[in-house]
Amino acid sequence: MDIGHRIRELREARELTVRVLSDRTGLAENSIARIERGERMPGATSVEAIARGLGVAPGELFEEPALAGKGEAPLPLEVAETPGRGYLAMLLDSYTGIFSDLSEGHGPRIANLSEDLPPSRSLAAYQWVAEFTYTCELIEYQLTQNGVMGAVISLLDRADDGEDIPADLLRKARDFQQAWVKLLVEDWASARKWVESQLERPEVMAHSSKNKQEAEERLARETGTDPVISMQDYKGRTRAAAAG
Repeated sequence: MDIGHRIRELREARELTVRVLSDRTGLAENSIARIERGERMPGATSVEAIARGLGVAPGELFEEPALAGKGEAPLPLEVAETPGRGYLAMLLDSYTGIFSDLSEGHGPRIANLSEDLPPSRSLAAYQWVAEFTYTCELIEYQLTQNGVMGAVISLLDRADDGEDIPADLLRKARDFQQAWVKLLVEDWASARKWVESQLERPEVMAHSSKNKQEAEERLARETGTDPVISMQDYKGRTRAAAAG
């Protein structure tokens, strides 16, 4: 039984409509319907949301009805347990795809960034670099929170110690590790290094301050309000007034 049929079976057993499950999960009704029909494979976040909406552990979405436990605590990501193994494999595939897409999309652009770009180009590049680094932070946080990193590390350590790990799962874990290193070690570190180099350039910071001031003055003209005074500006004017 595939995950779509399993979700529909659990939903109908609880006498829930697609709309109610949508309200519980925050997923669109159309998305849930497509998942149930097998037209779309849910990502890790969707699986967790659907499991919560149905009141089951995520691993139960991958089990045959005879194996599904009732009233169990959330299934731990333990390789030794067959149901958990299916859930972990799905998570690894999902995250590996996310890592690869982000690296392929941003890796070459980050590699081509120069530390001596003109201030205007530097600030333009900073916008998407900042978005990229923030995305990486969120991914790293989620990996830690849902136990995926701990499960992968444990799995690879056990394989190194000679334990007989299913070949397909071990391959997925190693693919995950390689993609993780490329994105969250190499690309992310390069992006942060470039940002730090730009923060140390006086001409870039001066250009940024000028742009900010012009934007605040333009907003003031359009809205008829006083320009926003930053804390740094406020402190500077306060000191100047006290000195005078």
